[in-house]
Amino acid sequence: MPTLVEMGMPADWNSITRKLLLLCKQFESKMDEDAVVMSLAHYNGLMETVYLLKSPANAAHLARSIEQLKSAK
Repeated sequence: MPTLVEMGMPADWNSITRKLLLLCKQFESKMDEDAVVMSLAHYNGLMETVYLLKSPANAAHLARSIEQLKSAK
């Protein structure tokens, strides 16, 4: 059986998992809401998308650009 490092996981993966589970349990005990954990890069990408789509004119421009790209293939 391969080790965590051989599978591409950090060496302290079990420690990270335990800390995450503890964090989730603490959060659940204080609030009755769901939480999302994601990488900072993914969060920043989502925030950039929200910013770009906030303006109707910009959203329309992006939609036209996507259609042009699709029709060129």
